[in-house]
Amino acid sequence: MSTMELKSVLDGSSYAEYMALRDMKSYESYKSGKTEEIENLVDMKILSLLEGLGYPMEHLGTYLYKDLVRLVYDKIKNLSKRSDVLVARQILSELSDHFSSIYHYIAREDKEIGIKSFHMCLEDAIKSIDKNKIDSALATRIYGSYFEAINYGQKAMLFAAYVAGKYTGTYEEPKIRALDIHY
Repeated sequence: MSTMELKSVLDGSSYAEYMALRDMKSYESYKSGKTEEIENLVDMKILSLLEGLGYPMEHLGTYLYKDLVRLVYDKIKNLSKRSDVLVARQILSELSDHFSSIYHYIAREDKEIGIKSFHMCLEDAIKSIDKNKIDSALATRIYGSYFEAINYGQKAMLFAAYVAGKYTGTYEEPKIRALDIHY
């Protein structure tokens, strides 16, 4: 999406663009090894993973998606008890509703753009993923076999869980010793 198109989508609002540009510059510093200038290494890890999944790093939607993943990460990073499953289910339910409080917070309150514009930018970034740049091993570790079957909100949950160390999409066969039964 060109800058002119982006400005028309955002209807004159530039805060989201400003923040995306700031994140882009921070990510470039991070990639060049200048980590002392970085405010938040979790955001840089998320951006690095997004780049490994083929997301266009010059696209506003990529940075909005990073914000979504980060918000979910902040909500789940301290979940550990079995009772926290209900909290995770509630978050997942909100991620399935495009007009939920999660999306409202990021779009309207944090980035000062419309919710529909927010979703349009996310969808455009997803459509712009370069399939040749996708690290399939990384995609499998994050999403497992669910990659095509779930929406981007549900993917954000898996992505955040992966960043928080709560989940990995890989599956190992259980090791069972053979039973030696003699009759």
